[in-house]
Amino acid sequence: MLDALFSDSPRPLYVLDGALRLVGFNDAAADFGALPLDGALGRPLEQWATGLHHRPVEAMLREVLATGEPRRDVEVAGRGTPEAPDRVLALSAFRLRDAADGMPGVALSVVDATDRHRARIRLSVLREASARIGTSLDTVRTAQELADISVPDLADTVVIDVLDAVLRGDVPDVGSLGHDLLLRCAGYRSVRAANGHRAVEVGCVLEPGLTSRYKEVLTERRPVLITGHDAQGDDHAGGPAPRTGHEVAQENGAHSKMAVPLEARGGVLGLARFYRGRGAAPFTEDDLRLATELTRHTALCLDNARLYTRERSVARILQLSLRPAHVPGHSAVATAHSYLPSSTSGDWFDIIPLSGARVALVVGEPPTRGIRAAVTMGGLRAAIGALASLDLPPEELLERLHDLVGRLDSEESRHPD
Repeated sequence: MLDALFSDSPRPLYVLDGALRLVGFNDAAADFGALPLDGALGRPLEQWATGLHHRPVEAMLREVLATGEPRRDVEVAGRGTPEAPDRVLALSAFRLRDAADGMPGVALSVVDATDRHRARIRLSVLREASARIGTSLDTVRTAQELADISVPDLADTVVIDVLDAVLRGDVPDVGSLGHDLLLRCAGYRSVRAANGHRAVEVGCVLEPGLTSRYKEVLTERRPVLITGHDAQGDDHAGGPAPRTGHEVAQENGAHSKMAVPLEARGGVLGLARFYRGRGAAPFTEDDLRLATELTRHTALCLDNARLYTRERSVARILQLSLRPAHVPGHSAVATAHSYLPSSTSGDWFDIIPLSGARVALVVGEPPTRGIRAAVTMGGLRAAIGALASLDLPPEELLERLHDLVGRLDSEESRHPD
């Protein structure tokens, strides 16, 4: 029964003596490509287990021999192969005893845990992304957060390109994509950037003339996975271009790429590009699904930042329009004015000529910022001008203005949105 259990076990199993020399293995171990066994019998661990970083493994096995405490599912990085450069192996070990209660050796079980390790990393990246992406209403910072999250767990180099119009608060129509489309780098991260390699400058323009693959991503709003010979092609066509993520990726020997559109609420905001270089496994469909989830979350945060930028721009224009373009002169008084922006950036003033050589001087200061505050202050300015034209006494004018503000406040409370 023990012989059958040893020979028929689906897990590779190795038997080592007290000096950690290989003295036996089962059929599953013989077929396990991560640890070739040609001429391995009788040789110490470091001579036959070339797929392992043997020093930490030796330390673990000697601890098992010394204490008798088994170790289960200890994940170690394998040396890898061209087919699986980032292989991860899970080791389990327990001490063997003979009938005389001696300690002849240790049994070692090895399982390829690469897929399990990658799945755990993907889940960790998703959890971290939900907490770290979208911490502000700043477009560039949000794009950079996506790049920071993705390197190095998902990619070696990440470049986030945002349509130039998005930085101004607009969403352009990419249905008629042409050579005039303007993309700017809003986020960049590379594992090589800290080793003297010049990084992509945030804000630089990606020259027009995208390859058909990237045009396809933007126009069809469909992520693509590019591996093999296709991954060696140019990321841009025509003329010299500023340093882009592709050029840095070439230095890394990028052999696998992903391009995912940044899409939210029916509009395309830009493009996220992921690269893997030499020494890393090519991207898989699971990696593409993870990148799609990350970009979907990021795109919503980017769109929130875009809407905030647009609202702030409109509010700023409205607030600037509150101040008179020309201050009228008056025979009764000499006037001078200056403006220093406050924290609200919506302060305004007005000089209204009245009958009888009188002048009304008005200063307004909104307590909040935004379109609604600017519109409200514009309405109050118009109301003050209309009431002043009736030549009412100041106390009556202020009383009517007070009633108007109370009515507006009541209407706002009934319709908060």
